[in-house]
Amino acid sequence: MDSKQLYLEDHFNEQINKMLEENHPTQLLEALNLLHKLFDNIAKNPTEQKFRSIKTTNAKLKQSLFSQQHIEDVLKAAGFTYDAINECWVLPDQNLFSLLPLIGELKMAIDLLQANLESPESYEKQLELQKRQRELKRSQHEKQEKEDNLKKQFDYDKQERKHMDKAKDSIAQQRQYGCNSKTFKDIGVDLNAKRG
Repeated sequence: MDSKQLYLEDHFNEQINKMLEENHPTQLLEALNLLHKLFDNIAKNPTEQKFRSIKTTNAKLKQSLFSQQHIEDVLKAAGFTYDAINECWVLPDQNLFSLLPLIGELKMAIDLLQANLESPESYEKQLELQKRQRELKRSQHEKQEKEDNLKKQFDYDKQERKHMDKAKDSIAQQRQYGCNSKTFKDIGVDLNAKRG
């Protein structure tokens, strides 16, 4: 996951939160479940264009989905564009893979809304669980980013070393065992000579 994808998820969640604040919870739950089903159909059938368009003229979609405030903002944040000629929201090819992680984010919003409708305790538990999941996801992203940076630096250093001059080897006496080394005698120093 890259920084761009994290930004898209954050922006998508901001738009979902606007919907949560300004719509009736029960109706919104139905709308988000429907949107999740539409997104899931796209994920299951990514090459079929009919699943990648959401018609605003469809009676059921108009009543349950498009009656919700900020739904257009959520669709834009998910990568959809509006086609005024055909009166539908379309997911372009280049945004297809960006949508896949957003399905999980949408499911988390649905779970949170469902918990809120059940009880305050359920809502608090779900909120804490999702907070931990997001923190884990962020820490994994940061760890992966650090690993990627280290790998890039390693590759850069490796390429740099290829272009460096090799160190000049000193001439050493070849020995049958042990290391190749020079002795004092090899370099012209007589240790037994008297010093004057």
